[in-house]
Amino acid sequence: MIRATISETKNQLSALLKKVKSGESILILDRDTPIARIEPIQSMHEEKYSELIKTGLVRPAKEKPASLPEPVKIKGGVLNILLKERRDSR
Repeated sequence: MIRATISETKNQLSALLKKVKSGESILILDRDTPIARIEPIQSMHEEKYSELIKTGLVRPAKEKPASLPEPVKIKGGVLNILLKERRDSR
């Protein structure tokens, strides 16, 4: 875990966030006292997911979900079709 003071964090925020994107965690210090931690969101979700599995509130999927089908392209746009249906139904 990377340690950074408040002033270092302010001065090097972009560089520190790049490290977070690559999976690092950053501990923010105020005069050697930890006050905050910046972590990648993905690892936080994985940690919470693991906790939910351990408590039995969630069961992991047996199979990977199927991919979604390709969206259907509608000529003329959906709004125009809805408006036409409204006009025709009167």
